[in-house]
Amino acid sequence: MYIPASYAETDLSRLHALMQQHNFATLISSGTPAPSATPLPFLIDPAAGEYGTLITHMARANPHW
Repeated sequence: MYIPASYAETDLSRLHALMQQHNFATLISSGTPAPSATPLPFLIDPAAGEYGTLITHMARANPHW
């Protein structure tokens, strides 16, 4: 998604705080006969990797798997 520079947040500590406060996201993929969407919980590990690492879990029984 295009984000103009004047609206871009580049402060990692602010981005990590936002992800900790709003720790759910929707995984969307195209499929047959229709797209699939699954809400998932996410945790951010700010110390893992250069920008931090997102960790989630999806049950194998989930049709999206």
